[in-house]
Amino acid sequence: MTRGLAGEHGVALALYDRLRAAERAAGGPADAVVVAGAGSSRPGGDDGTLTAVRQLRRLLPVPVTVAYCSASAPAPAEEVARLHAAGFRRVAVSAHLLAPGRFTRALAEVPGTWAVSEPLADHARVAGLVAARYTTADGDAEAAGPPGPGATRSTRTTMSGRPGARAA
Repeated sequence: MTRGLAGEHGVALALYDRLRAAERAAGGPADAVVVAGAGSSRPGGDDGTLTAVRQLRRLLPVPVTVAYCSASAPAPAEEVARLHAAGFRRVAVSAHLLAPGRFTRALAEVPGTWAVSEPLADHARVAGLVAARYTTADGDAEAAGPPGPGATRSTRTTMSGRPGARAA
């Protein structure tokens, strides 16, 4: 196992690319952006989305806020409505989600959105990050030596990212 992609600048660049594609399809740039993450009740579980928001703010000349599809607040519809009440008319939703599913379908139905971006899993930057993590984990596993009895290649590197360590 490797560490997650949370906080990687490449994720923010993928968000930016997907947002710009959605804006082009809608007919022009948004005047505010809501980054919609999955949401988590786990302490620190929303950190990746919050980092992506901070990174996207540095790339865009418009306000960038956060919303969550579950477990955390505000909800995307609430945040889009709040931005409209503040005077913004072209509010885009940037999906900080990996794959299509219930959350992406819900984002497409949020009233008042100017554009909604596609999820990130098949974006070249995200694929590159995953490939780099895999290569690093595979190299770490090779450096650890042969697995012990009953272990398979996939169990050499654990959730901690350290070969042979036990996951908590």
